[in-house]
Amino acid sequence: MKSIRELFDFGYFTKKGLILFYAYMAIYVLYAFTTGLEDILLALSIGVFIIAPLGASFLMFVFYLLWEYETTFSFGVTVVLIMQLLMVAKILMMGKLQIKCINRVQNRTNTLQTILLIYVLVMGVASLALTGNMTGIGMAFKAIITFYVISYLKDDESYIKVLKAIFHALFFSTIIATIYGFFHDTALERWVSGLGEVSQLYGTLGTTRMGFFYIISMAYFLYFVESKIIRYAGIAVFSLLTFMTVSLTAVALYLVVIALYFFSLGKIRKTITYFVIGIFALFITFPIWSRLDVVEPILLRATFATEAYEQGDANLALSGREDLGTSYMKKFENSNTFAKLFGNADEAVSVVGAEKVAHNTYIDILFYFGIFGLVLFALYHFRRFTLIVKKPYFYPLLTMKAVLLLGAFTVSIMSATYFFFLIFV
Repeated sequence: MKSIRELFDFGYFTKKGLILFYAYMAIYVLYAFTTGLEDILLALSIGVFIIAPLGASFLMFVFYLLWEYETTFSFGVTVVLIMQLLMVAKILMMGKLQIKCINRVQNRTNTLQTILLIYVLVMGVASLALTGNMTGIGMAFKAIITFYVISYLKDDESYIKVLKAIFHALFFSTIIATIYGFFHDTALERWVSGLGEVSQLYGTLGTTRMGFFYIISMAYFLYFVESKIIRYAGIAVFSLLTFMTVSLTAVALYLVVIALYFFSLGKIRKTITYFVIGIFALFITFPIWSRLDVVEPILLRATFATEAYEQGDANLALSGREDLGTSYMKKFENSNTFAKLFGNADEAVSVVGAEKVAHNTYIDILFYFGIFGLVLFALYHFRRFTLIVKKPYFYPLLTMKAVLLLGAFTVSIMSATYFFFLIFV
């Protein structure tokens, strides 16, 4: 029982905040199982969010990250916009946004952070003025919320506590989002050569994107859950869900995260030994596990992509991404000098006038923020990584960032709430 209680122990805020957070999650459980009550339930969730203390509101916002595409009122107003406005208003009203941070690591990136935040805000205002698009303003709001949190982390212990809270909230949200997908039948059918139509888990975000959160949820069990029984059960469940997305990107990131975990143990010789034994065991048992329903579609997709690449058809191997990337980059090369350097303050798909998005977040950033914005983005993350490499929270944080930053090469998630929010933690 103690191990089960660990999963529900949100000891991150006051009793009032805990009760309101549970109420908020309960509303989304109802939302996952019902139809026809969407407006009422969404209004209730916003009401709970408004009366919650700031700390609990922050975790509610984290929980909400997986729901922005499935939570629009019948009269057209999106909940994500309301949540962002309310969260920023709460921070500013309580005077909680510090200019000078009390955390040494954060102080050393304070200049880059300030420049980046100002640049995102300026481009957001420019986008709103030129195109009427709120995307840039939304990104600025997300950056403000995240910078508020990390500016108040006094030491490594407080950083670990907040990071665990983020993983914890995402774990619950991912489970409920998956239930929503099953109940509302959001699964996609994908043709896999040799098998025919195969169902892909879609949840509330999409196959690959849900894969990101299955892996991040698995990382919660890898790094933060003490009970071995609960840890292994959680790892098994989220491993299964990751493979059920039938996403090559998700499976590749899954393997990266498993490797990072073994490196985090710090026992290189033991890790290499286990790795060799594991590879040998997989090789010997290949005829068995390769025929499993959750594994076979992935192997067939990987085989198909490999054969296409060997035949010189990289575009087919990458599901059309090579041609998409080439067409987008040609458009960027033909842009004027100012747009190349400082961006168009508009989403790439709109600038190009394409039917499909670029399926590459960095191309999207390049179009929106220009070379200057992309370089600033890269410098900020490089600087933070060099400062936290020896911190106790390095591997959990690296895991979350690796999933999003590497996954961003295959999907367009620049405007997604969770991307601009989580990558700045």
